[in-house]
Amino acid sequence: MVLRETQSINLVGAFEEEITEQPRIPAAITALATHATEVQAAYGETPVAAWTFGPGDRLAPLADIATRGDADSTVAAVGEAVAARLP
Repeated sequence: MVLRETQSINLVGAFEEEITEQPRIPAAITALATHATEVQAAYGETPVAAWTFGPGDRLAPLADIATRGDADSTVAAVGEAVAARLP
């Protein structure tokens, strides 16, 4: 999950090239992390915050762009961040 104060950014472009490497999930996560970093740099866009959660070490490629937690802590953090920005 990504919180931005500017424009929305669609990261689906990470998957325009077929993921053929096995196992696919870690390769897809790496592709997403790489694409997100490149797009943010290209647009000069730094998110307010970003969060991720999921099983195992395969989320490690996202460590530079998102805070890892579990589902409950992520939902709570998103709620707090959004509430802090409401008038």
